[in-house]
Amino acid sequence: MVSARYLLAVAEKYLGVVQGSLVHRGLIDSYNRVTPRPMGYQMTYDDPWCDAFLTVVGDECGASQLIGRECGVQRHIYLFKEMGIWKGRTKAVVGDIVCFDWDGGGFADHIGLVAEVSGNRITTIEGNSNRCVAKNNFQWDDGRIVGYARPRYGQVINLVDVVEEVIRGLWGSGLERRQRLLEAGFNADAVQASVNAKLATSDKGLVCQGVSLSEATIQVIVSLAQAYQILPSFLIVMLHYESMWGNSEVGRLDNNWAGMTWSANYKGHPAVLKTPGLSRPVDEGGQYIHYQSSNDFLQDWVYLLRPNHSYKVADHVDFYQCIKGLFKVGGAKYDYAASGYQRYLQGMSNRKQAIEQANPGKLALIDQQISLRLTVEEIAKEVIQGKWFNGEARQKALTQAGYSYELVQGRVNQLLLG
Repeated sequence: MVSARYLLAVAEKYLGVVQGSLVHRGLIDSYNRVTPRPMGYQMTYDDPWCDAFLTVVGDECGASQLIGRECGVQRHIYLFKEMGIWKGRTKAVVGDIVCFDWDGGGFADHIGLVAEVSGNRITTIEGNSNRCVAKNNFQWDDGRIVGYARPRYGQVINLVDVVEEVIRGLWGSGLERRQRLLEAGFNADAVQASVNAKLATSDKGLVCQGVSLSEATIQVIVSLAQAYQILPSFLIVMLHYESMWGNSEVGRLDNNWAGMTWSANYKGHPAVLKTPGLSRPVDEGGQYIHYQSSNDFLQDWVYLLRPNHSYKVADHVDFYQCIKGLFKVGGAKYDYAASGYQRYLQGMSNRKQAIEQANPGKLALIDQQISLRLTVEEIAKEVIQGKWFNGEARQKALTQAGYSYELVQGRVNQLLLG
């Protein structure tokens, strides 16, 4: 059964999508794929798309029979009336469909969903609001509102249904999820316990704060960690801190688990296709990178962290030295996060603790799956023993093996000088 919350959750994941973006084009393509199309019309990427957005959201969560399919708002109102769900200008409730007539000409020309009701105010989710999917706020009886439709939603009636919806990400995460569950009348702690138990038994991967990292993805990370000599637990914790293991909006829609920014000048891993994705926050500007898959993202992202490049996270067996290597204070060319080293260190430390508490001993076992190269100290001693040639031959051999010649030679000089 489809609940109002389910429909809204699907709509919310598209917030911020901009007309002309890859995701917007995907929405229009999804609308056109379902035939026969309303009025036989095939949408273009330049058409007004508020109603097409609502239709695709309905398709995605299996609610087409509840809301109908249209790309014209006035025709959709006629359809609502035929379905017996048109309620007119009566006070809205969460999950209602709201229709507008912007110019007062008697012909409805915009549509959205009622996401929140507070007193006499409503918050909506609308496609094509200033060319993007956005939330807006109105008086429920605003003169531009023609009226509301109320789909005949089914009700989530048992804990099993709620647990499945939580795992699919339909109730948000963290405190937001807890608040939503409480408002819907559920025992948030009991739901979370059931979610954790189901995730723990369904996969050998990791579970933390209601999200999971599959064993298959862990093995991809371990393979990349071995290739680039980076501590796997550091990568795993960082991906939870950045995107809750891909459950952020950008993680879900762009397969971008670390908020990588699109730039025509950014090359990254040469084998990974990169295209513009969702818009970044207004105060930051630009767009995120869109990846074809999460594995493509992982390959490109870990390549960015490779040895002898911009960051100094490789060859450390200490988790906290890896974090330091993301910032200039640890030898990086750039600071990885604008929040700064100390704040990032605190956030990563707290997240590592949470993951370890939820998965006792697992991070250590994952780290044991790879063999990190010798430390600079150990390599320097091998150099002194004559195992790494001399002059340019030594420099070439150390560099090919992934070591910093300058660091190793500097330590060699210190040891020889006593």
